[in-house]
Amino acid sequence: MTDLTVSLYLLFFPFIVFWEMLFCMGLSEILSTAYVFFGDVKHLYSVILTLWMYLSALFYPVTSLPTIMQWIVRCNPLFAYIDGFRCLVLEHSLPSLAEMLKMVCFGLGMYAVGRLCFRRNQHRIMEKL
Repeated sequence: MTDLTVSLYLLFFPFIVFWEMLFCMGLSEILSTAYVFFGDVKHLYSVILTLWMYLSALFYPVTSLPTIMQWIVRCNPLFAYIDGFRCLVLEHSLPSLAEMLKMVCFGLGMYAVGRLCFRRNQHRIMEKL
Protein backbone atom coordinates (compact mmCIF):
# COMPACT_ATOMS: atom_id res chain seq x y z
CA MET A 1 0.00 0.00 0.00
CA THR A 2 1.29 3.44 -0.90
CA ASP A 3 1.58 6.13 1.73
CA LEU A 4 0.05 9.37 0.57
CA THR A 5 1.51 12.53 2.01
CA VAL A 6 0.08 16.01 1.94
CA SER A 7 2.08 18.51 -0.05
CA LEU A 8 1.79 22.19 -0.89
CA TYR A 9 0.93 21.22 -4.45
CA LEU A 10 -2.56 20.38 -3.20
CA LEU A 11 -3.19 24.12 -2.94
CA PHE A 12 -3.39 23.99 -6.74
CA PHE A 13 -6.31 21.52 -6.53
CA PRO A 14 -9.07 24.20 -6.70
CA PHE A 15 -7.57 25.50 -9.96
CA ILE A 16 -8.16 22.16 -11.66
CA VAL A 17 -11.59 21.75 -10.06
CA PHE A 18 -12.66 25.19 -11.33
CA TRP A 19 -11.76 24.48 -14.96
CA GLU A 20 -13.30 21.01 -14.79
CA MET A 21 -16.46 22.54 -13.34
CA LEU A 22 -16.66 24.95 -16.29
CA PHE A 23 -16.22 22.02 -18.67
CA CYS A 24 -19.03 20.11 -16.95
CA MET A 25 -21.34 23.12 -16.88
CA GLY A 26 -20.90 23.62 -20.62
CA LEU A 27 -21.50 19.95 -21.31
CA SER A 28 -24.61 19.98 -19.12
CA GLU A 29 -26.05 22.93 -21.02
CA ILE A 30 -25.53 21.10 -24.31
CA LEU A 31 -27.09 17.92 -22.94
CA SER A 32 -30.04 19.71 -21.36
CA THR A 33 -30.78 21.46 -24.65
CA ALA A 34 -30.48 18.21 -26.61
CA TYR A 35 -32.66 16.33 -24.11
CA VAL A 36 -35.58 18.70 -24.69
CA PHE A 37 -35.59 18.05 -28.43
CA PHE A 38 -34.36 14.44 -28.49
CA GLY A 39 -35.71 12.24 -25.71
CA ASP A 40 -33.32 9.39 -26.51
CA VAL A 41 -30.37 11.48 -25.34
CA LYS A 42 -30.92 10.07 -21.85
CA HIS A 43 -30.32 6.49 -23.00
CA LEU A 44 -27.54 7.33 -25.42
CA TYR A 45 -25.73 9.43 -22.82
CA SER A 46 -25.50 6.54 -20.36
CA VAL A 47 -23.79 4.37 -23.00
CA ILE A 48 -21.45 7.16 -24.08
CA LEU A 49 -20.62 8.00 -20.47
CA THR A 50 -19.55 4.41 -19.79
CA LEU A 51 -17.33 4.38 -22.87
CA TRP A 52 -15.94 7.79 -21.92
CA MET A 53 -15.05 6.52 -18.45
CA TYR A 54 -12.97 3.68 -19.91
CA LEU A 55 -11.27 6.11 -22.30
CA SER A 56 -10.31 8.41 -19.42
CA ALA A 57 -7.65 6.21 -17.81
CA LEU A 58 -9.22 6.44 -14.38
CA PHE A 59 -8.28 3.01 -13.12
CA TYR A 60 -5.03 2.38 -14.95
CA PRO A 61 -1.92 4.37 -15.91
CA VAL A 62 -2.03 5.57 -19.49
CA THR A 63 1.55 4.39 -19.98
CA SER A 64 0.37 0.77 -19.74
CA LEU A 65 -1.48 1.15 -23.06
CA PRO A 66 -0.15 0.72 -26.60
CA THR A 67 1.06 3.95 -28.21
CA ILE A 68 -1.98 4.49 -30.41
CA MET A 69 -4.33 4.03 -27.43
CA GLN A 70 -2.23 6.45 -25.36
CA TRP A 71 -2.74 9.04 -28.08
CA ILE A 72 -6.50 8.42 -28.12
CA VAL A 73 -6.76 8.70 -24.32
CA ARG A 74 -4.67 11.89 -24.31
CA CYS A 75 -7.11 13.44 -26.81
CA ASN A 76 -9.89 12.94 -24.28
CA PRO A 77 -10.62 16.32 -22.64
CA LEU A 78 -11.23 14.77 -19.22
CA PHE A 79 -7.83 13.09 -19.24
CA ALA A 80 -6.16 16.50 -18.82
CA TYR A 81 -8.01 17.03 -15.54
CA ILE A 82 -7.45 13.46 -14.33
CA ASP A 83 -3.75 13.66 -15.15
CA GLY A 84 -3.55 17.02 -13.38
CA PHE A 85 -5.07 15.53 -10.24
CA ARG A 86 -2.63 12.62 -10.44
CA CYS A 87 0.32 15.00 -10.69
CA LEU A 88 -0.80 16.89 -7.59
CA VAL A 89 -1.75 13.95 -5.41
CA LEU A 90 0.50 11.09 -6.45
CA GLU A 91 3.56 12.73 -7.99
CA HIS A 92 3.68 15.84 -5.78
CA SER A 93 4.29 18.11 -8.76
CA LEU A 94 2.44 20.64 -10.85
CA PRO A 95 1.04 19.67 -14.22
CA SER A 96 3.04 20.97 -17.17
CA LEU A 97 2.18 24.35 -18.63
CA ALA A 98 0.83 22.62 -21.74
CA GLU A 99 -1.50 20.49 -19.58
CA MET A 100 -2.69 23.55 -17.66
CA LEU A 101 -3.42 25.37 -20.92
CA LYS A 102 -5.36 22.34 -22.16
CA MET A 103 -7.46 22.41 -18.97
CA VAL A 104 -8.19 26.11 -19.37
CA CYS A 105 -8.97 25.82 -23.09
CA PHE A 106 -11.22 22.78 -22.65
CA GLY A 107 -13.03 24.44 -19.75
CA LEU A 108 -13.56 27.76 -21.47
CA GLY A 109 -14.30 26.17 -24.83
CA MET A 110 -16.94 23.75 -23.57
CA TYR A 111 -18.53 26.41 -21.39
CA ALA A 112 -18.71 28.86 -24.31
CA VAL A 113 -20.18 26.26 -26.66
CA GLY A 114 -22.68 25.08 -24.05
CA ARG A 115 -23.73 28.60 -23.16
CA LEU A 116 -24.13 29.53 -26.83
CA CYS A 117 -26.14 26.39 -27.54
CA PHE A 118 -28.46 27.00 -24.61
CA ARG A 119 -28.98 30.71 -25.31
CA ARG A 120 -29.72 30.16 -29.00
CA ASN A 121 -32.39 27.58 -28.15
CA GLN A 122 -33.72 29.16 -24.98
CA HIS A 123 -37.02 30.34 -26.51
CA ARG A 124 -37.58 27.09 -28.41
CA ILE A 125 -37.03 25.18 -25.16
CA MET A 126 -39.69 27.25 -23.41
CA GLU A 127 -42.10 26.62 -26.28
CA LYS A 128 -41.39 22.89 -26.27
CA LEU A 129 -41.88 22.55 -22.51
